[in-house]
Amino acid sequence: QPFADPLPLSLLKLVVKDKYVDFDKVYGGFTSPTALQDDTKDFGTEFTLVREDQVVWSIAATAEAQWIRYFEAWLEPLLVIYSHRKKELATYRSNIREYFHSGDASITICIDKDARSKAANSPFDLSSQDNFRTLLLKELLQRSAPAPTSTSPASSSRSAKRLDTPCILWNGERCSEPCKNNRKHGYCSECGEQHKAIDSSTCYTKLTPRC
Repeated sequence: QPFADPLPLSLLKLVVKDKYVDFDKVYGGFTSPTALQDDTKDFGTEFTLVREDQVVWSIAATAEAQWIRYFEAWLEPLLVIYSHRKKELATYRSNIREYFHSGDASITICIDKDARSKAANSPFDLSSQDNFRTLLLKELLQRSAPAPTSTSPASSSRSAKRLDTPCILWNGERCSEPCKNNRKHGYCSECGEQHKAIDSSTCYTKLTPRC
């Protein structure tokens, strides 16, 4: 049957199977009429050939008005097949709109994605306020968590170089195990051989001005 905002066939197939539908791709389907046609070639493996002009691009929703349009485009064909979910999804729509009006739109959009993803893979009631609160708390905690610190490539390179440099103090018998300066023990700092510089007169002569 005709819909106000028809989805691309690739997304309609997900609706029929009650799978998660990415609303970012719903808008991509609106802006690319050719994406409504299904001209893919399935090779029976993990690969599928798709014409370039029929790729459904993702365009992120950032506001309530956009989300409502995507939701209605998804809801209309969904209720044709799963009419028993009409009340649940009406409550869900109302709850989501309340969140849009009371907080950050980006948080609400993330909650929606998380909720619909869970509903597509488990018996998750979209109309449950408890489920909503759980997802909201999860999102807020994720946003408030400090960003993980990462060691920069330059810092890692310096550390590796330090560990590969023979310890001058060890070569002069002035450093114990493990090396307090993270230098390499077991190799002469002057010639690179496996002995202490102090054990070779030639190497010790070179070491003395530096140690």
